[in-house]
Amino acid sequence: MEAAASIPVPSVSRADAELATLTCAQYLAKHFIAQKGLQPGVPPEASAIAQACDVVLSGMEGVSLKIIAIVDRDVHPGKEFGLDRDALEAIGRECLKYCGKVKRAQMPVIIQVIEVENLASSDEQKRRLRKLRRSSRFGRVVLSGWIVHASASTVWTNLPWNGRLMGRPFIERLLRLPRHEPLSQPSVLTRAAVTPLFTYALIAALFGAYFCELAFATSPVKGTEAGLQTLVALGGLSHPLVAAGQWYRLLSSAFLHLNLFHLVMNGFCLYLAGRVLETLVGRGWLAVIFIIGALGGSAASLLINPPNLLSVGASGAIMALFAAMYVMSFRFEKIARTQLQSRALGVLVPSLVPLGASIGSGRVDYGAHFGGGVAGVMLGLLLVALWPKAEILPRFRKVAAFAAGLGGMALAFSLYAIVQAYPLFAQGIPPISSRSRMRKSRLARPTFCLATPTIRGPTSTRQSH
Repeated sequence: MEAAASIPVPSVSRADAELATLTCAQYLAKHFIAQKGLQPGVPPEASAIAQACDVVLSGMEGVSLKIIAIVDRDVHPGKEFGLDRDALEAIGRECLKYCGKVKRAQMPVIIQVIEVENLASSDEQKRRLRKLRRSSRFGRVVLSGWIVHASASTVWTNLPWNGRLMGRPFIERLLRLPRHEPLSQPSVLTRAAVTPLFTYALIAALFGAYFCELAFATSPVKGTEAGLQTLVALGGLSHPLVAAGQWYRLLSSAFLHLNLFHLVMNGFCLYLAGRVLETLVGRGWLAVIFIIGALGGSAASLLINPPNLLSVGASGAIMALFAAMYVMSFRFEKIARTQLQSRALGVLVPSLVPLGASIGSGRVDYGAHFGGGVAGVMLGLLLVALWPKAEILPRFRKVAAFAAGLGGMALAFSLYAIVQAYPLFAQGIPPISSRSRMRKSRLARPTFCLATPTIRGPTSTRQSH
């Protein structure tokens, strides 16, 4: 007797069946809506774009308006996007009123035209879409043309680096993975706000260091401004002294400030960034970003600035906090992402670009700002990579706490080194070799920089905010 066994047939859910019926263009649009915070439709001024394509999406990316126009060539074989560059730029200029400003600088309108089909792209199609780029490097309308080859899971665009910085990896990942329902971006509000105790502790440490500047001054104090000799004695960043082996200054200089105004400005910016990131990533990772940002700012200040500048202040660390915040904002949904980016750009743009009277004044250490910003971007990318979408906080929080502990030990060593060297500085005898000793010269009036004050000439200062 033969026994017949039935072979189980895997059931197909209704959702999977619906996904299978979508064209590639429709499937991409579904994920753009769920994961990028875009919505169907465009402002009235861009209605011509909607008429020239099959699917049109729009939404705010930070403080910029983003429009994605998708041509579904699987439904309409051979269809071409019907507007040229000049028409798109004219529409974009009319839509600039929807974009925000950062320190009075107008943010752009971003328009992406994507043609999607299963067939391979032709040279003629690439030549046509290659023309969709902004006519001026400084134009306020950013255009780009894209071709998505669905069956080969490849993406072409006329953007630099083939669009790696503008969403190409996101599209390629959707093409290569099995079709699935999109997961909404996590919200910052998924974790209740915590009391920013570590941020308060950092601000208290900055004020404590400033009071030490006044109490242990080695030169006369003018109003609320610490003297240059005092800043050197208490750990200010000096190229000759670091070259002579006083590496602790890379960290100690981030806790010193030239005057009360410099301290209050940095303390306020630290509060704005710290209270958000302490909830967003936890205290351990916040401490790591601050410490590495301070070191990165000091290193860049030494590399970029002349060797006769003295630099002090927490701006390198603060730039790292805001840069990390901007990078991590892309992990979150539309409203939260816009809030994070607006806060970050409001500090980063004026701090990284010399504006107005700051140019040539020597009052801002843009080297420290740049170094801290680069460190923040790198740490932000690392955190996003270590941050599963299903979890509220990044992974490896114990590792971050251990690294923060090492940073605390390094700071304690810096304090010990300052206490040991202070008597010599108080007597006007810097403990460095004669070969590295700074040349004697007339004192110049101190200048300011946001994250770390800097000395111009043997005794001039730049302050970093």
